[in-house]
Amino acid sequence: MAALAVLASTVPLAAQSVEEQIRTLAGPNAEAWARPLTDGLARAVGTGWFDRARPLDALGFDLSIHALIARPGDEQRQFSAILPSEVTIPDSQGGTTTFQDPWRIQGGGDGVTPTALGRGEGVRLEPDGAFRAELQSRGEDPDDFRIRFPSGLDLRAVPAAVLSVNLGVGLGTEVAGRWLPSLDIDPDVGKIGLTGFALRHDVTRWFDFPLDVSVSHGRQEVTAGDWLSMETRENWIVTGRTLGPISAFVGGGWRSASTTVRYTVENPSHRPGLPSDGVEEVLDLSLDRSVAWNAGVRLQLLMMNMAAQYVWDDMESFQVRVGFGIP
Repeated sequence: MAALAVLASTVPLAAQSVEEQIRTLAGPNAEAWARPLTDGLARAVGTGWFDRARPLDALGFDLSIHALIARPGDEQRQFSAILPSEVTIPDSQGGTTTFQDPWRIQGGGDGVTPTALGRGEGVRLEPDGAFRAELQSRGEDPDDFRIRFPSGLDLRAVPAAVLSVNLGVGLGTEVAGRWLPSLDIDPDVGKIGLTGFALRHDVTRWFDFPLDVSVSHGRQEVTAGDWLSMETRENWIVTGRTLGPISAFVGGGWRSASTTVRYTVENPSHRPGLPSDGVEEVLDLSLDRSVAWNAGVRLQLLMMNMAAQYVWDDMESFQVRVGFGIP
């Protein structure tokens, strides 16, 4: 029976939120469906801590609003449904019977189904071979045992937003804090909350170099609805030049995230092999450390400023912001 835990239940899907969709999944299929969304959120919020070539001067400050998105590739919008090689069910003698290759794709498709970011309805499986014959011999209707995978949420981009404050503390050092008060950015994803901090230091204050070079470290705690908790970490090396009101920079860094997804299984019909109705499933969808590159520009007009930044690795992300402060 445990092999069936990689499958979705047959409960129809009326709602379209992550929390309600994922309740009908378990095991590797749940991970394959949700991971593109959690990886996208980690990359979206892991963008744009600093957007100047050099840190703020002592007592300089900046209050700003950031809009952040990560954009997945087409390969992250679908996956191949995982079919178990066998299923075990109780028999009439009090034992169990195991059937090999018990499922087939309804309609003879290739089993490709949307991830959380994808579009369209999920594939359906139906009993096949000896397993189907056994159900019929017991007077069961095999169609009652069809398995339906969840639909995609059709998210072309994973959005986020933050409020931030940056403060120059002298000695070429700048600190930053971020906050988001459980804002409902996308109703399908749920309310996103965030707190974080970062530290940056100008290393060229210790030696002569034609460009400004700084190093930074940032860390954030992120929640989405009741289903996701995440900690992101990033380290950057940034170089650039400020000329009058314009500051341009490029850099590289390392980003990672520790991600946990928790949800309650919905299986009121007690389909064999699936977790019992109401059981809590916990998925580790952590994002391994990956190398990323960024480039951006900032325009300072008196005490107002605007900035844009592009970051690319396995999934590209963008940031635009508007701020107020003294550089």
